Amino acid sequence: MDSSYWMFLIPLLFFLAIVLSNTASIMRTGKCKWNLLFVTAGVCVGVIIMVTFVVSFPFFILYRKILKVYLMIRHGKNFIELIDGFDSTFTRSFQRNNTINILFIFQTDHDITETFKNFINDKFIINGDKLKKFHSTLRSCSGYKYLVKQHLTVDDCVKTAAVVNQNEAFISKEGLMGILCQYYDDPFPRDNTVLWDCTVWTQPIQWRPTKDGKKNYAVLFRCNHCIADGVSLFYLLAGVFSDKVSDTVQKNFKSSYNASIVVKVGHYVYRWMCFLSYGVAEAMTEQLFEKKEKNVLNDSMVYSETLSLKIDESGEVLKMAKMIKNEIMGINFSQVLLTALSAAMKNYFSTHSQTYPERVNIVIPFSLDALQIPKLPLGQLSYDKISFHNNFEMLTYKMPVFTKNKAGEHTHPSLFERLLLIKKETRNLHKTFDNKVTSFWGHIGLPALPATVATFLEHKHNWTSIFSTLPGSPKLTFCENKLSLQDIVFWAPHVNEIGCNFSVTTYDNRLQLGINSDKALIPNCQQAQGILEDILENIISLNEEILKVPLIRII
Repeated sequence: MDSSYWMFLIPLLFFLAIVLSNTASIMRTGKCKWNLLFVTAGVCVGVIIMVTFVVSFPFFILYRKILKVYLMIRHGKNFIELIDGFDSTFTRSFQRNNTINILFIFQTDHDITETFKNFINDKFIINGDKLKKFHSTLRSCSGYKYLVKQHLTVDDCVKTAAVVNQNEAFISKEGLMGILCQYYDDPFPRDNTVLWDCTVWTQPIQWRPTKDGKKNYAVLFRCNHCIADGVSLFYLLAGVFSDKVSDTVQKNFKSSYNASIVVKVGHYVYRWMCFLSYGVAEAMTEQLFEKKEKNVLNDSMVYSETLSLKIDESGEVLKMAKMIKNEIMGINFSQVLLTALSAAMKNYFSTHSQTYPERVNIVIPFSLDALQIPKLPLGQLSYDKISFHNNFEMLTYKMPVFTKNKAGEHTHPSLFERLLLIKKETRNLHKTFDNKVTSFWGHIGLPALPATVATFLEHKHNWTSIFSTLPGSPKLTFCENKLSLQDIVFWAPHVNEIGCNFSVTTYDNRLQLGINSDKALIPNCQQAQGILEDILENIISLNEEILKVPLIRII
């Protein structure tokens, strides 16, 4: 054998050994049953598929480059961009899987329709050069999606909701939730070619007491996730659009949007290395060895929505959550919320399910830029500090619900014990094998592939729920104090056909929770409301447990 043969064989054998080792490690962690012959055969097939993808990847990239040049010539100055990265995830499915919905509650003594239209015109419509993606429409060419400019008017993007009952002066909270479901899945303007819109309710709503003749009004903002994520929308709303609070820019605010090219290349290379090392192992364990998850929140859907929200009006529950975080060493805010959600899910399954899952697969969107929201210089941020691309990671976690001991018997841990378990399991969640591979596919692998192939691959995941949290800003006002923003509740898209989503923000130092679920999974608002109320009650109970044991803080 000549030396060139050994130069090829030795790296290949070394690579196969790494893949086999990682596969065995993942399967041991997941307690999968396996035999060496079956795993070896699976690894060989997986490696062949991986090598095929790696070899063809440069050709897909080259094809995209050629396609981009063609589209630039075809559309000229109207061409905006060829969809890339994680943005592409929100272009391959239908509307409910791609759209983020945000409910704003404004307080004002001005005409809400006129004031809000002026706000949208001044901030969105006349700033088309700075908000290009908001002045675009989505088109397809040769299996790939791209954005092209379109001219918009304020009337295209703002509509008024139909009057609910002319005999009623106010809309109740319960009535509003029922009405929102009607507008939630409405087609976007211009035959669904506009990528965002707002619906304004001209009837005031019964929300909280007001002064000086002011009233509360609801506005539903909808946006395709491919043009902005929740973080960039919060940056835009609080940092750019809100009334300026002071002349002093907060110096501790940092955005990762302007990260150096070295950092970006480093992330790109790291994702590739994780894929090459763990891609085959993760695909095998997820598709061949793990049982497909099926429970009352992960089942067939009817594609009709149940919406609900719950707000911690006094802010006391948020204070308790922060106290818990400060009392126990190594605990973060998300872990406190996950503990409350875990216990709430247990209660829900106990009441509405005949099966009791030990764990459920949830997705936790994570972005470092989200941590900067409380530090935003209100009304003083420039557009170039905001990235209108989806830069977050989708971290997956098998959240404990009905815990068992080693003998397989159900246990009944306290909330504090549940918190410690979640703390242990989520400490390095972003470093787990499946999240490393998911990051590669979301940001690099799937965007390079034609939409049909990418859609087929991404629907192989088996997730029950999304749990999305966003830190909030201080209270905001707009239009020189004409509009005071009282509350914000958002509902995440059903990406990858996930049927039930939970959302949390801490705007104005109060917990503001939302849930959007397919009606086949949670059939009515009362059940959804019960889960959200349970989450708040669990935080209160957890705080009471911790107060009884003051030595916990040293753990």
